[in-house]
This record gives sequence, structure tokens and C-alpha cells, in this order.
Amino acid sequence: MNRFFNRWVLLAMVSGLSSHAGTNDVPSLPAKIAPSVTAGFPSDEPTVPQLLPISAPAEPAVQAATIPPEALLTQIEAELGSMPDTEIRAQRFPELRDRFLSLHPQHPGRWQLRFTEAVLAAQNEESEQQLVAERILKEIQEAPDSPAALKVKCSGFALIFDYQLFLRKRCTAKFFEEKISHHLKKHPQAENNSIYAQWLLEAAAANAGTNRARVLESFVRSSVPHVADAARQKLAVLRRLNDLRKTPLALRFTSVDGKEVDLATLRGKVVLVDFWATWCVECLALIPGRVQAYRALKDRGFEIVGISFDEDKQALLDTLSSRQVTWPHYYDGKAWGNAFATQYGIEGLPMSWLINRQGLLVGTDILTGLEHEVQKLLDH
Repeated sequence: MNRFFNRWVLLAMVSGLSSHAGTNDVPSLPAKIAPSVTAGFPSDEPTVPQLLPISAPAEPAVQAATIPPEALLTQIEAELGSMPDTEIRAQRFPELRDRFLSLHPQHPGRWQLRFTEAVLAAQNEESEQQLVAERILKEIQEAPDSPAALKVKCSGFALIFDYQLFLRKRCTAKFFEEKISHHLKKHPQAENNSIYAQWLLEAAAANAGTNRARVLESFVRSSVPHVADAARQKLAVLRRLNDLRKTPLALRFTSVDGKEVDLATLRGKVVLVDFWATWCVECLALIPGRVQAYRALKDRGFEIVGISFDEDKQALLDTLSSRQVTWPHYYDGKAWGNAFATQYGIEGLPMSWLINRQGLLVGTDILTGLEHEVQKLLDH
């Protein structure tokens, strides 16, 4: 499932030289976490600068026209921000970094450039460069003269790599939970903690089994405000979903093609409510199976209602047309902020809800075996 990684991780990645990362600058991560993560890299692997010693040659005794370090960092930020993609930034960065070091070899700003180097390395798909990024982050955190605020930022950024391990099942949920808990307790007011709190709860839920509500209730009592707030939000969503298993789902809107849709009029039918977006690779992969099930079972009383998380209406219309998707779709152009995402706490795509003939929610996260599940409900 695609988690809310794109917008969240970009915040962490660009919290230093903020303008020099565009929306395509996302580390190589599983499709589970990033909307359209496969579109986040150039087709050719970017050239990433090699690790260099942080100490630069001594500053010349006489410097005819020394640029103040803060002004030079601002210039570097602006220049990187004007570049269209990661590959070009990675190629240009060594020259900009070396220029700063030649003029200000001992200025604390050199650590900010070191962090930028870690970001560029993290954006490279090669595992070796991922290790480079991790080593730089560790170096910054251990350096006695690196700024305290930057050390905190590196601590949070390093969690991205642990998140990769967790999602790829290369570490236990308990290990990941402990890493995040350590960061949150050590830096309770750090930037992006609300994001890491969400990751913490995701890891905890992986260990919770059927006791998810109880686990969330325990986190509501957390002394870390971000964790307590996130737990309250997730608990409210969980209770809302439980209510939908007892009370018919109310869903009413005007579809993208102008037709009125009201789930109340579909009582007696089995309905799949499909939350998706054209930028979600996993969502697109599910479409052929959806189309097949819809064609096979529509006459028996099966319907699909799509909830689009797209901003680009034309992209949605083109995809519906080219992939022969004929069921109605909700669209408001607000992506993750759309009305139903907010109301029902949708945090990842693809997400599908299966509604029985009585209008009650009977299944969530229906990604495979759709036709079989629908047939069982139709036969019931």
C-alpha cells in the first residue's frame, strides 16, 4: 500500500536547503510508501559526489573579496533550487560545496552542505549511495562542532532508512518502533515528529493483531504530544470504521461525468468503494482485475464507485478512457485533502472497501481476489 511518504518525506528531506528539492526528489523506496515513487527518478542514474573529508584546505591569508558565509549558502540554495532535477543538482553540487569550503573552511555552514550531500546520496537508487547517506548523517550527529539543530534533523532523516527496512520486512516492527521512540523521546519538539509518530503507530499496529484499538489507547496516554495526538486520530478513524460495520455507509456525490451517485440507492447490491489515483502505480496495476470483475458480475448486482485522489482532472479522464473504466468517480482535485479521505482517514493507496447488500462495510484493503469475494457476498 502506498503510504503518505511523498509529501511527508519531502518535508524532512528539504528542511535544510529547502528549495533545492522538487517533488520528484524521493529516495528509492517501495511503492507502498510513496505516491508515484517510480516517477521520482530520472531514467539514468544520477552522479552523486564522492565522500570528501569535511576539513578543507586552510583559508588563504589574504582573500580579496570574501563572500559572507550566510550569503554564500543562500546563493548555493538558490542555484540548486533553480535546477530541474536531482541528477543535475548532484553534478553541480561538488563545485558549489568546494567553493564554500575554500572560502569558509571552518564555518558551521559546511555541515549544512554535508547534509545536502546526504540528501543527494539518498536520492540515488544504488544501495551503496544509500549507505553513503547514512554514514554522512552519522558523521554529522557525532561531530562535536556540528549545529545542534542539524543533529536533530539528521536523527529524523535517518529514520527514513529504518522505515525502508521495516516496509521491506528486513527488520522487525519492534526494532523500528524502538528506533522511532528513541528519536521522539530524545527530541520531543523536533521538526516532522508528527510524521514519525505516524510511522511509530504503524509499526505498533503491525504487532497488535486484533488488539489494535487497545494498543492505540495506550499510545493516547503517551508523554510525547505528537504520539498522543496521532493515536487519538487513528483511534477515531478505527472507531468510525467499526461503526460502518453496523451502520450503512453514507456516500453521496456528483461524479466526474455529472451523474448523481448515492450509495443508499444501491442497497441490495454489493459495492466496491475504490480509493485510488492515476499516479499510484499499484492502483493502476489493479484496474484490469477490477474491470474484469465488474464486467463479469455487474448483471448479478455488483457495482464499483471510485474515489479519485488526483489533482489533475484530465489525467483521471484519460486514464478512465484508455483503461475502459466505466463506473462513476468522485473527484474534487484536492488529492489527499479530498472530502472522503478526510472523513474516513484514508492514509494510503490503494485502498478498497467492500460493502454488502445491506450497505455495511465487510472488508477493507481488498487488493486481490476481488471477484471471489464479491461472488461470496452475492451468493449470500
